[in-house]
Amino acid sequence: MSEEVEGLDKCEGINKEYLDCMQCKNQFDEDDRQPIVLPCLHTVCSSCVNNGIEESQLSCPICSRKYEVPDSSPDAFIVDYTRLDIVNFVNTFHQGKDISCENCEDSKIADYRCQDCETFLCTPCRKSHTNIRRRKHHKIIAIADIKDVSDFKQEMLCTIPGHKDNPLDIYCAGEACKKAVCSMCWMEDHSGNDHIRKDITNQFEEEKNLLLTKADVVNEKFRNLSRLQEKLKDETDDVSRQTIKAELEITSFFNRCIHLMEKRKESLLEKLNTMSEKKLEDLRNQKVDLESRKGMLSHGSSFLGQACLSQNPAAFLTLTSTIYKHLEELNTLEFETEANIHRELTFFIEGKGACFEEKVKTLGDVLSSDAYPDTSNVSIPNSMFRYLSKTFKVTLRDSNSKPVDESAHVSLLVNEESSGKRARINFKEIGEGVYEADCTFKNCGTYSLKLLVNGVPFKDLPEMECVEHKTDSIENGDKYEEEEAFFCNGEECFETEDKCGSSDAYMEDDDDDDFGSEYQESDESNSFIVQGFPNGTPPNRIEDYFNEMLVSGKDKVCEVQMDEDEGWCKVVFSNTDVLKRFSGRRLKFEDHDLTIEMHNSEIPSPVKIANLNMNKIKFLLGSPLSKEVLDERLQQLDAKIQWSSSIHDESSLIIECCLDPYMKNFKKKAHTWRRCVERAVQQFLETLYVTEEKIKEDEWDFLEKRVREIRVTNDKRVFIDEDKTRFYIVIVGYKIPFIDATNKVRLFTADVIVSERLEEFEIHLLSNGKVLDDICKDFKGMKIIPKGDRNIIEFSGTAGIVAVAKQQVAEALQKVAEVPISGFSPDKIAFLQTPVVKLELDNLLKENGILGAWKVKNDNTLVMYSLTKTSAQSAAHLVEDSVVEVSIDVDTQPDNKEWNKEVEHMKKKKGGHVNIVTTENNKVVIFAIPKNNAKAIEEHVKIFHKYPDKKVRGTTHFSTKTGQTITTIVGDITDLDNDVIVCSSSRSLELSCGVGHDLVIKGGVEIQKECKDYLAKKPNKQLDVDEVFCSSAGKLRGKMVAHVGGKSWSNDHEKEKKSLVRVVQEAMRKTQEKKFTSFAIPALYTGHSGFPVKEITEWIVEAIDNFLESHGKKTSLENIYLCDIKKTTVDSFVTALRKYYSLAYERE
Repeated sequence: MSEEVEGLDKCEGINKEYLDCMQCKNQFDEDDRQPIVLPCLHTVCSSCVNNGIEESQLSCPICSRKYEVPDSSPDAFIVDYTRLDIVNFVNTFHQGKDISCENCEDSKIADYRCQDCETFLCTPCRKSHTNIRRRKHHKIIAIADIKDVSDFKQEMLCTIPGHKDNPLDIYCAGEACKKAVCSMCWMEDHSGNDHIRKDITNQFEEEKNLLLTKADVVNEKFRNLSRLQEKLKDETDDVSRQTIKAELEITSFFNRCIHLMEKRKESLLEKLNTMSEKKLEDLRNQKVDLESRKGMLSHGSSFLGQACLSQNPAAFLTLTSTIYKHLEELNTLEFETEANIHRELTFFIEGKGACFEEKVKTLGDVLSSDAYPDTSNVSIPNSMFRYLSKTFKVTLRDSNSKPVDESAHVSLLVNEESSGKRARINFKEIGEGVYEADCTFKNCGTYSLKLLVNGVPFKDLPEMECVEHKTDSIENGDKYEEEEAFFCNGEECFETEDKCGSSDAYMEDDDDDDFGSEYQESDESNSFIVQGFPNGTPPNRIEDYFNEMLVSGKDKVCEVQMDEDEGWCKVVFSNTDVLKRFSGRRLKFEDHDLTIEMHNSEIPSPVKIANLNMNKIKFLLGSPLSKEVLDERLQQLDAKIQWSSSIHDESSLIIECCLDPYMKNFKKKAHTWRRCVERAVQQFLETLYVTEEKIKEDEWDFLEKRVREIRVTNDKRVFIDEDKTRFYIVIVGYKIPFIDATNKVRLFTADVIVSERLEEFEIHLLSNGKVLDDICKDFKGMKIIPKGDRNIIEFSGTAGIVAVAKQQVAEALQKVAEVPISGFSPDKIAFLQTPVVKLELDNLLKENGILGAWKVKNDNTLVMYSLTKTSAQSAAHLVEDSVVEVSIDVDTQPDNKEWNKEVEHMKKKKGGHVNIVTTENNKVVIFAIPKNNAKAIEEHVKIFHKYPDKKVRGTTHFSTKTGQTITTIVGDITDLDNDVIVCSSSRSLELSCGVGHDLVIKGGVEIQKECKDYLAKKPNKQLDVDEVFCSSAGKLRGKMVAHVGGKSWSNDHEKEKKSLVRVVQEAMRKTQEKKFTSFAIPALYTGHSGFPVKEITEWIVEAIDNFLESHGKKTSLENIYLCDIKKTTVDSFVTALRKYYSLAYERE
């Protein structure tokens, strides 16, 4: 149904969809969205056309037809200016407010419109508008006179350069043109003989009428298609109806077969039990008899044995005659040596049931034919002679007049009009859709014919006459036969009611093979029908009349039921014997002769079948086809359902009896009616299947929407409903569509456990990110468990929820960003892939709040993944900074055993966070994570190789937050190879003892000379308190020596601490000024000055920490060495360092 624009009456009837692009749904305009008409008459905007052109082709977004577009220009298609007229018209009058004048500065309300200028004018502007000479003849109309879009057309102007603003007012009808042009175009390009000038208005009317005429043909085709569509809908409903009926018949028939088989089984089991008991009883009796005889033999033998024990000859001889006589009797005792009964007791079935199995395989069939009544031919004569055989012929063809290939059961239903007898004539298949039957009729008369295909009425045929033959009228080939049958070669049918199958419906029974056979229709009744009384006679007068005629006071009239419209009443008596008294008597009532007719049966009252499945009844109420089939079934049983009663009580059906008391076999039908109706309803309901799928309450809203979206194969035969009070999805329907619908529903409602295989990095991102947590928050009843050891993620919960969760996981993974990491050698990647390093890297990412996972691709390149590009870049930078590869050139090659031992110690100490490889070209390659480990191991390796004599030994390596490495060293500070060393001496800088002496010995007298030259320039010829003087390093390995003036311990801890901190930080400041990177300091003043080691080492560490904290990463310092020749002093440094920094490596 088209959606109409709301608003003023002027816009009424305009389809809003006609104003919008069929692809992007935006409204057309005169700029970027002009309406472009494609050859298929689908209209899209110019923007969509431009975007849709690919390789000089455009595909219609509606019907997908493809069109060539020369030069990929949209100018190849036509702009629909008629639609622009409608758009402008609607936009103008659909605003719901007054239209403003387009000439006034104060925007007065417009009353007119100039059709030539296409502008709205107020009353004053209208007068000034026509005063201008060139506008004198412009057509101006009042807005009130604009009735529809025909008064709102905009003039089309020529677009050729030089012709601008000229209207297209001429139509060239030449074969090569056929288009609208302006006057200048006509004069310049269309003046030849092959051009025909026509008035554009007349041409418009002519073309419009021609197109409307063609449109009438199209509309007629549209109407024909609509009618065919309706017919197809009816056919579809008919197929569904036939399917329901056939399913009911199949189910009922086979349920009946199953019932009969069950009865037979019970009968055979009962017979088996009876026969078994008889055989066992006979065997028990034989056993008792044998026991008795056995006892007699045993007793005789035992008696003789006991008598022989006695040594009294006289006594024994007294007994011998008696014993001898009894033993003689026992010797003549006879008994059977075998069981006197045959042991075989078996179940016998002929042929081991093979015939039955074959019969079951072919029992019944589902038939369908493509035969079409209008194209099929039936060759049956209008008349034939009695006892003369004729061949009837049927040719089945489909709707395309092609012979029907598949076999069909073709028969002719013949009804003799005079007797009402029926017969069925079966046809034999000849081939290519042709069926034949030889027919002979015995009785003359008129016969109605109906052709059946697969037992279904196919085509009504004209009536046929059967007449006496004349000898000369028998044609060659006709066969004359004298038969006694009604139809000589037809299956004679039972006489039936008008309703097909009505009589048969009463014959079936689930409990007795001969249903109703025990019922004998009785002549005795307690009521009769009375006719002939005057109109308007009240019931009590009739009651008094019959009571007066009764002699006994015990007998009386119980009820009189009047039917004034039909003119009869029913009189009910208290005794059936009463009726005999009126039999054969003339009854006169108020000068009217009464006639009585025995009424020996009552119409059954409505039956209420209760406790039915509510879902099945609800399905029936919502399925017109099923209701129709059930109504038709019950109609055969003279019953009708009160459907309105089921609306209020969905667990029962009330069925009315439609039996006519005057119909044939009324009493028998009335007797069996209730059982037959109940059985028919039950059989029908047995064809329906019901299931209920429970849904968790918190998942109901989500899953209920998904279930509503399910499209079943046949929605007329299955029903999906929601029980919102109990949170159940209910499915009701016939078996096949029911199974289909149930499977589709269970795809959403079943509890499932589903595993999805993912890549390792994907599982890592999902496990450590919030994706899974967010999904589980939305669906509380679902669990998502990542199993990294098997590279799977396991979903458990309701299937519909799991499906959505899987989709959300997939969408999240599609957004995963990847960043390649460069600069990783194969050995570095191999180090990265070790379990310890992988775990450490994961911990580093977590500590820094970065979500990331990496993967080594097949080309041995490293890629970092994360849920966002920023996170992936941050993770990549962290990996690049944390996983370090350092190559060190060693000048001297130490003993391999010692070096290998040291390497093993470092690896063991770092527990897999470090790997050290020694190459053949005197290089040591260190792989470490994190970066501080690499620096610490690098320093340790350098010290190990620089000082092979072990006079200088690195003991511990600490990492600072600002990236420096602090190393404690046992050894002479003057032997170190670093940029700056700190030396304490006297304030006069006499380098004659301690570290100063070693400086001069190893670095040369130039160091002493620099000190003296510096002091010579100072007034007091010595260093100021806490002053630091820096000299060159002479011949030492370093670059600078920071000299600190010595002093004595004053026991003032606070004063001495401040002084020492100033000195240490000043030395570090001077080192930074020179951009030096390494700095070594001993435990100052702990030698001859007697300062306490514990305090000095703590204060030095605190001073270093304060300096690094204030300067941060801006300082040039990278390595700081705390050095002393005494191991105990170095240990004191270590103790202090542990309070401030993390230990990166320690060598015991």
